[in-house]
Amino acid sequence: MRAFSRTVASILAVLTLAGGATACSRGNLDEPNMSSVSATADADANADDKDKDDSDEKSEPKKAKADCSDEAFDKSFDESAFGWYHEGCEGDFVVVGPGSSDVYWLAQWDGSKWNKIKSDEVVEPKDGKAFGCFNESTVNRLGVGPKIKSQLYSCETHKHFGDGSGSKKKESSDDGGYSYDRVKDDDGYITNVGLGEAGQEASYPACDGRYILIVDSIIATGGDQDTFNRLAQGVLTGSPSGKEFTVPGQCDSLRKSVHGNDIYPIYVDFGSDKAAACRAKSTYGGNVRPLINGSFDDASSQDVDDARMALDPC
Repeated sequence: MRAFSRTVASILAVLTLAGGATACSRGNLDEPNMSSVSATADADANADDKDKDDSDEKSEPKKAKADCSDEAFDKSFDESAFGWYHEGCEGDFVVVGPGSSDVYWLAQWDGSKWNKIKSDEVVEPKDGKAFGCFNESTVNRLGVGPKIKSQLYSCETHKHFGDGSGSKKKESSDDGGYSYDRVKDDDGYITNVGLGEAGQEASYPACDGRYILIVDSIIATGGDQDTFNRLAQGVLTGSPSGKEFTVPGQCDSLRKSVHGNDIYPIYVDFGSDKAAACRAKSTYGGNVRPLINGSFDDASSQDVDDARMALDPC
């Protein structure tokens, strides 16, 4: 397949299928602060496996890995093509189009086939071809990874995401003892933290029922500098390994704020492996939570969010 030389400005108005994604509310004040936990995991996998509930495994089949083959595209799309043009899949997403065409679209894998994601707007410049664009909030809520995101166009800038011309506001400071670049999105949420030479961007996990272990909840009570420092310490130091953080409001099963203060969950993602999430909880503490959307009370005025806490399957 030839190099992906054509711009994804060709993600045209032909994007036909709606890909709705709802914003979410989250985080719990009662999710314990685990920033200083340093325990090591007990690696007796065989014994742990005996504790798995067979009925749970049957009722929670793992979603098939995204199929990035021409055969899968042939089965998923009505367009006839002699080969498909793309730069590869990333997670459950791909930007793809017929190899003999200048038309491309964003598509998401549902476990058995690809579905087109409709763009938020269609831009029709005076010179050149019309193209579809996305709001950053849409891309983040869908959970599109950085590789695919960089192939999409921003509705605000009419340029590719990540080309340095986006809407994120970047500030620098070292008044809190750490040298860092603080990046905020359009909602004012911190999306990038750093500590020394180490750094990490916010993740945007899909609200698809996956299980996460929340090991810490950073509540923004002391201003941006303090929140940044605590996020950096919580994500980049201590155990367990593989920690991530996400912005307030990612899924409905996570509380967004408490007493007017945003909540940033620090977590480890276990996907569909509930048993592994529960084993990690027994070692590190914290709270296991399925990431889902649905009807939950706001609960921002409550110290303890009993409804969301009750989702812990462990």
